[in-house]
Amino acid sequence: MAEIELREVPLFSEMDDDEVAGIRAIMEEKKFRPGQVIIREGEKGDLFYVVTAGRAEVLIRDADGTELILNEVGPGGFFGELSMLTNEPRAARVRAVEQITTLVLERDEFFAFLRTHAHAAIDVMVELGGRLHENDRILRNMVSRNVNEMDEERMTFGQRVADKVADLHFSR
Repeated sequence: MAEIELREVPLFSEMDDDEVAGIRAIMEEKKFRPGQVIIREGEKGDLFYVVTAGRAEVLIRDADGTELILNEVGPGGFFGELSMLTNEPRAARVRAVEQITTLVLERDEFFAFLRTHAHAAIDVMVELGGRLHENDRILRNMVSRNVNEMDEERMTFGQRVADKVADLHFSR
């Protein structure tokens, strides 16, 4: 299993060599076995993980308690950043799909690094803003899909037939 370099991670790709070396110096390598839970929902989030090899799933529970895969993270991906930055409890669970190698960054060390590397701090903000935007899109899509499914479940047989007839009529 080939490992990626830190420079290949979108979050760090715009950093110069000194910034990448500085961030790597404060990261610790951790490995997890398939099926192992890396992050538990609700726990304190003071660590951030960058995947260098392997894959993990980011899982959430919907209103019915059904577990949903929100995202799959592979080499170059990362997780745990939002809770680490905000110091809020974890909103999702992360589980290793296969043997996974991560580089772990601790909150206080990361903040100290960003305070002394303004360019790197801006890169991180831009990347995390994109991540938030994508998560918002995914959640809006899930909510929309769930509402449509609930509407279909409540329809009578006659309403379903009328919808099918309308679909055929307007699709011509």
